[in-house]
Amino acid sequence: MTTLERLKQRFLSDPDFQPTIKSIVFPNYKNIADGEELTFDFPLTLLIGKNGTNKSSILHALYGCPEGKSTGEYWFSTHTDPISNDRAAYFYRYIIPGTEIEAEVLKTRISKDTDADYWEPSRPLVKHGMKKMPDLTEDDPLIGRVKTRWKAIEKPILYLDFRGELSAFDKAFYKVNESSRPAHRDWLRKHSYALKEAILNQLDSRIYYRKQRIFINHTFTDAQLADVNSILGAEYVQVIYIQHDFYMSGSYSVYLKKGSSNNYSEAFAGSGETSIVRLVYALENAKAGSLVLLDEPETSLHIEAQYQLKDYILRKISEKKLQVVISTHSPFFATGLPDNAIKVLDTDPVSKKIKIINSAPAEESSFHLGYRKQNSEKINIVVEDKFAQALVEHVLQKHLSPSQRDQLVLSYYPGGASSLINLAAGESLRDSSRTYYLFDGDQQPNVPIPDPITIPEADNDNLKQLIKDLFGFAPNLYFDSNKPEQRPLHFRKFLSFTRNHFFYLPFNNPDDFLVDNHPIFEAQRSALDKKLALRTYFDAQIGSSGDVRALEMFVLQRLLLSQIAVDHSAFLAIKDILLKILSYPVTTTP
Repeated sequence: MTTLERLKQRFLSDPDFQPTIKSIVFPNYKNIADGEELTFDFPLTLLIGKNGTNKSSILHALYGCPEGKSTGEYWFSTHTDPISNDRAAYFYRYIIPGTEIEAEVLKTRISKDTDADYWEPSRPLVKHGMKKMPDLTEDDPLIGRVKTRWKAIEKPILYLDFRGELSAFDKAFYKVNESSRPAHRDWLRKHSYALKEAILNQLDSRIYYRKQRIFINHTFTDAQLADVNSILGAEYVQVIYIQHDFYMSGSYSVYLKKGSSNNYSEAFAGSGETSIVRLVYALENAKAGSLVLLDEPETSLHIEAQYQLKDYILRKISEKKLQVVISTHSPFFATGLPDNAIKVLDTDPVSKKIKIINSAPAEESSFHLGYRKQNSEKINIVVEDKFAQALVEHVLQKHLSPSQRDQLVLSYYPGGASSLINLAAGESLRDSSRTYYLFDGDQQPNVPIPDPITIPEADNDNLKQLIKDLFGFAPNLYFDSNKPEQRPLHFRKFLSFTRNHFFYLPFNNPDDFLVDNHPIFEAQRSALDKKLALRTYFDAQIGSSGDVRALEMFVLQRLLLSQIAVDHSAFLAIKDILLKILSYPVTTTP
């Protein structure tokens, strides 16, 4: 069991992780399609989608789940942006601690005179797909419930929106217009003296202009410092985080030391540096078992820092039993995570409503963010001829998702199976390969391809004949004339390569498939030469000759192909081959 698999198992069964939100359902919320459900099967959940897919809105709903919290703190009505839907609602599920009871808690927006954006816990509504409350008995201890509804989950919460997490200097500096900025610079210089004094003397308290201005003044421990350095790839010797009001902005500052003279605050620091110090401090001080919501934490971070941040968050999840949900535009966070940790938010092309994909391979996340692979980045599938390419393309279009199709490129190599085998021979000598070969079914060996590890060295001289017996053809495998020991090594590498990179269509060849399965050829199916039967049909349909005739025949082949049932077993078998290839796109040869 891998580290991530163990972490998932702990999240689902370890009492220290509980209670956790199992899922949240949106019967009537923002632009999310009615009834969409977001499930939580892993302690780290990524919400991935383009702008306008309601990622932040889902975080706001999750913020309103625990006892005492309200979505109205972040989604509220104004004169310019009135909320017309007074009955917006969502509900979530969790297991009541110490029991096996699954509670369903409904939160509904109900406008009141005292609070136009009040979200009220409500009794379950069957019309939303909720279960009715179980009947009460006289001696019922009301575990996890009041009479008519379940109690809200009790869980500490931490919410950080990195688009709005402005430091003290940024809040003070950018709140003025350009014309008054020179005078404001002098104002900042004046008040920075008190901040510097608090930093250098590590003050926990400071009365300034008759008010307490220091709320937190924390020097990072060696372990916390190492985490910041690891994430940012930096070499700070000291990091200080201070929440204060010296700039009359009520925010935070960071102070970074790289040596005796190379020291600076957030005024000179990059926004990525500042946000990581803020995040590390927040997670180090988060309560055990917290629900942590992070809105675009990758803001201003380089790619390697994003990888390192993901690993740091996973470690904190394990240490502090956190449930973390991240809204992100970064596909790099998804790398290495299980599919059910990656939730894709996509806009339905017809309804324009947001749909939720609850499990998506990391490879797909970049597609849903608008990135399209170049052909050089894709998995290359080579077939024997142009019609085989068209047939596989037909399956690809009908049975694979757009994101899966974006990962594949189809090509054909003229010359038949022997040409493909020669082509594969050169590819097999590479350290790794993203190229796969899909042969006609009549080329499939009669026996399984042996694992070269099981072939004794005493049989090295027989390897070429073994390959010829398997494939009917032995490829040209080049080696240095002064290094004869390369010969058996290359044959073994080729055999190993074919076991992972050779696939076969589930029929003899595309022409035979067409005659065997299209009703127009029912009378010709008993013919010994089905290619001749197909050619006879084409001759009756086409009266031209030369290159045009070949092109017209190909058009007719594709037309006939499109008239075969899309769920034909052969098409489904080819789909399974494509999905298998997608599941291991890079194979390193031994």
